[in-house]
Amino acid sequence: MGLTAQRLAQLGLIDEVLEEPLGGAHRDPAQMSEHLKAALMRHLATLEEVSRDELRAARSAKIAAFGVYSETSS
Repeated sequence: MGLTAQRLAQLGLIDEVLEEPLGGAHRDPAQMSEHLKAALMRHLATLEEVSRDELRAARSAKIAAFGVYSETSS
């Protein structure tokens, strides 16, 4: 199916792809948790600047767009 993190990001289904530590997250969970914490804090800070009504509207628009596709010529 080709569902990779990069593809999901291209489709707008996820907000960010977090890089794993060398060898994978299971090899260095402390470093991975720091990456995750930094990403969460960054996204929460951005969301705190937006009104609840705007957040609801943006979420609805994002979910409505999940089923939308476009054809491209390759």
